[in-house]
Amino acid sequence: MAKNSGGTRMGTSKDFEWSHSDSYEDVLHDAQQIFKKEAALGLGNFMQRKPRKVTDTEYDRLLKSGDYIEIVHGSSEKGINELVNGKYYINNDLHIAGFGYYFSKDKATGEGYSARDGEKMLTALIKKSDILQQSEITVRDRENGYNQYLGTSPTLKNGKPLNDMYKKEFYNSATIAARKGYKAVTSKSSNIVIIDRSALLIKNK
Repeated sequence: MAKNSGGTRMGTSKDFEWSHSDSYEDVLHDAQQIFKKEAALGLGNFMQRKPRKVTDTEYDRLLKSGDYIEIVHGSSEKGINELVNGKYYINNDLHIAGFGYYFSKDKATGEGYSARDGEKMLTALIKKSDILQQSEITVRDRENGYNQYLGTSPTLKNGKPLNDMYKKEFYNSATIAARKGYKAVTSKSSNIVIIDRSALLIKNK
């Protein structure tokens, strides 16, 4: 899609204004608005929640229970502090996996990030039942999602139809997961996208 081609917002139903534009900035804006609306419907006031801190003993007990998996996130010290204590951040990038905080099930991946100058690694637990598996997302889930916002035959301002790639970015995997009440979703790699930070359990330091 073309970057920096702009676009003017045009009203649609359901209190959502679709730009009818395929510029990167407009698709990103539209997708963010849809995500916030759908996630609030599925998860409530999710943006205000933070990771839960537990003792080392509790952390180890939960990990051994088999109900949780351990995941890692590599970032700067400031970035990790913002994730744990700061305001919710909605990514400024389009991706079919969607908006949220990207963690990895592969510890080596996190260690690779943390090996960079000034980078740290955050290790956390997440309950398996809080995660929607990418394989469980159906074509119908996506179609029902973007159809309710864009209509069943969406066209751009120039009259051309909206292609399938753009539709998937409008109503991405994180949006689907949040609407279903899941706090996280897997991506096609070893990544897990955290939507609701309260799903994360971290050691109390």
